[in-house]
Amino acid sequence: MFFDMITILHTMTVSMNPTWLGETQKRFAQFKDGLLTITADVNDSKLIWKKAK
Repeated sequence: MFFDMITILHTMTVSMNPTWLGETQKRFAQFKDGLLTITADVNDSKLIWKKAK
C-alpha cells in the first residue's frame, strides 16, 4: 500500500494546550515503505508509525 500526501482535519476535543480546544488543525499524512508519517503545518512536528509484526 502506498499513498501520496493527504490532508486530514483534526478537531481538538481534548488537549494539553487549552487554547487548542475546539480548534480544527490540518495534518498531512503519507504512507510509504511501510511507514505512516503525519506532519503538521503549525510547526516542524513529525509522527512516524511503523506497524508492529
